[in-house]
Amino acid sequence: MVQHSILQITDYGAPYPGNFLASLQALDPLLRLKGWRQIYMFSERAQEREWLAKLHKQGLSIYILPESTLLDRALYIRDVARKENASILHAHFTRNDLAAIVAFLLLLLTGRKVRVVWHVHSPWLAGKSAMRRIKDFIKYRMLTRIANVIVVSKGGMQSMKERGLPIKRTEVIFNGIDIERATTPVTSRETMRRQLGIDADAKVILMFGRDAVIKGVDVALLAFADIAVVSHAV
Repeated sequence: MVQHSILQITDYGAPYPGNFLASLQALDPLLRLKGWRQIYMFSERAQEREWLAKLHKQGLSIYILPESTLLDRALYIRDVARKENASILHAHFTRNDLAAIVAFLLLLLTGRKVRVVWHVHSPWLAGKSAMRRIKDFIKYRMLTRIANVIVVSKGGMQSMKERGLPIKRTEVIFNGIDIERATTPVTSRETMRRQLGIDADAKVILMFGRDAVIKGVDVALLAFADIAVVSHAV
C-alpha cells in the first residue's frame, strides 16, 4: 500500500524551533496512526540553525526550498510532492501560497490531484490601495476555489474576511500551546536576572511581538508607561 504524505511548505528559518515546530512534530504520531507521514520543507535560512541538524538526526524527511522565482519554487514543490507522494500541500506564512497553487496546477497537468491548504499565522489588515485590493480579490476570491484556508485566531479571521476571504473556505484552528514548555524554565529566574543585570526585587514584564503594531506591543508599552507613572506617584 502506497503511503500518503503531507508536504509542510514553511517559510521558516528562525534561530529557535519555537512552538511552530513543536506543533508540527506533535502531529507525527497522530498521522502515523492513520498511515500518513509528514515531509518538512524550510527556507534557506534554516540551514544555519542548530534545530535543523537535530531534526535531521531524527531521520525526518527534510527539504530546503530555494530562494528563487515563483515558478522555480513551484517546480521544486511539484518535484518533491511527486517524490514523496504528497496528497496535501500545506503552505505556512503566506509567502509560498501562490507557489503551492502553481505546483497544484503543474501536478494536475500530469494527472495528479492534490489538496492545497494555506495556513495564515499572522494576518495582515486589509489594504487601501487599488493594487492591494485587486491582488486580494484574485488571491482570496478566486484562488480559494482551489485552496482551503486555516487562520489561527478569530481576530485573524476577521482581518482576512475584510480582505475578501470567503468564510466557507476557511476554518479557525487555534495555535496549540505546550504548557510544559511554557511553565518549565530551562534556566532559573535568579540566573536569568543575573545574566541580564536585573535587580532581584525589580518587577519585570515580558512580552513577545514580532510586529509591534499588529501584536499590540505599542499599546502594551503605553500601558506600562502609565503604570510606571502611577507607581512612582504612589
